[in-house]
Amino acid sequence: MPIEFAHARDRRYARQILAVTSRHNRILMVGVGLLLTLAGLAASSGEPGWRTICGTAAMAIGICWMIKFFIMPWQLVRRLPASWFQPRHYRVAADGVEWSSPAARTWIGWAVVGRVTTEPFAYLLWQPGGLGMWDIPRAALTPEQDRDLAALFAAHVGRAPAEAGGDARPHTATPEVEAPLSTTTTGPKMRRPTP
Repeated sequence: MPIEFAHARDRRYARQILAVTSRHNRILMVGVGLLLTLAGLAASSGEPGWRTICGTAAMAIGICWMIKFFIMPWQLVRRLPASWFQPRHYRVAADGVEWSSPAARTWIGWAVVGRVTTEPFAYLLWQPGGLGMWDIPRAALTPEQDRDLAALFAAHVGRAPAEAGGDARPHTATPEVEAPLSTTTTGPKMRRPTP
């Protein structure tokens, strides 16, 4: 039986999604910023004036990179188009996941979902290899729908969703599929492809 619900994503939700999906890049930014800051500190303690200038510049750049770690999700949310925040209707069933808004309708088959991770605010569906991610908000789900959704993921992806940061890779390889796996179009007359 399909699970259907509606949800309008807000800016807080967008920041949460972007913080999770950009975590790796943001940690890399902190690492580079820390290295630049430490190198700048070491260089600025030298005697010649040019070392002090270069060291101070490196420290400033390093500190800016570390600050960017904290402000990156807010910056990314400002770039999202208004259509990202439109109300969406979600339908999760045995054939895949579908969501629609006034701007677009999208359907993905289970064959393109390599793993599912669970955050307190959403289920994140990842393609094999960590490519691309789709989100299914949990705020609009009833406890029963949440349990049913986890069961659907277990049945179609291979295992129940992993908790935040975990890995729920399927037990078997992703099957080859000849039919179109994902479609996105605009307009009211789009039909879900049949595999």
